[in-house]
Amino acid sequence: MSRLLLVASYVVCIFNGVNVFVDAERASRGRCKATVEMVRSENEHGDTSLHSSSRHGFVNLTYRLIEIGAEIDAQNLEGNTPIHLAVWHNNSNTVDVLIGAGASVNMFNNEENSPLILSVTNGNPHIVAMLIENGALINRARKDGTTALHIASTNRNAKMVEFLLLQGANVNSMTTKRDTPLHAAVAVHGNEVAKLLLRYGADIKKVNIMGHTPLHTAVIYRNIDAIDLLIARGVDVFAEDKNGQRALQLSVHFDYPEITHLLREIEDDSC
Repeated sequence: MSRLLLVASYVVCIFNGVNVFVDAERASRGRCKATVEMVRSENEHGDTSLHSSSRHGFVNLTYRLIEIGAEIDAQNLEGNTPIHLAVWHNNSNTVDVLIGAGASVNMFNNEENSPLILSVTNGNPHIVAMLIENGALINRARKDGTTALHIASTNRNAKMVEFLLLQGANVNSMTTKRDTPLHAAVAVHGNEVAKLLLRYGADIKKVNIMGHTPLHTAVIYRNIDAIDLLIARGVDVFAEDKNGQRALQLSVHFDYPEITHLLREIEDDSC
């Protein structure tokens, strides 16, 4: 039996994910077209054999499937390509095979996750580096404007944030709600990340759709360490949001006495 047929038959038997079975003897007599069709066929989730091998990290099988005609950028019902699944399951060697075979590193799935966004979400620096080295667009955003840097900031992953910044991530990128990575970091008490972002040029004057500066956001989320950090960097404590509220007024509204005391002292000293 040919190697091509052995690979194809193995896929069908192991994964039970492709809803086709072949007659091995008939296929071995030259039915290559049927074998390729089988490899490209989908299960009820839209997964092909290549999706399955990529998900499970079967490097050699992934390579063979590509050799015999598997569609490298096929999307399943969730919009995931094989490289999305390899990235999500941290199968770096499989990612390497897929990239080498020309897999797109910038396709979005149905949830608007690119392979880069998935790898940043996972916090896998090795795969992130592989993707960027092979053309992943570091500042490509979801429809809501969320970038990989926003995600790393929200995850409080300082090492990932610094790596992305060194690779050219826009420190002041904004979502459709005009939140910057600095807004995201202070909202989750990611103060080491906030320090990094400021070191790399984050603008403390940026306001989101509500007119909130990072200071307003720090107050809303009761992040007193971020408030101290922003004040030390010269943030305008008198800046007003769209409702005409200063950070001090927000702290009074939310009944945060320790923040109210701090901001009142700062305002008094500034007069």
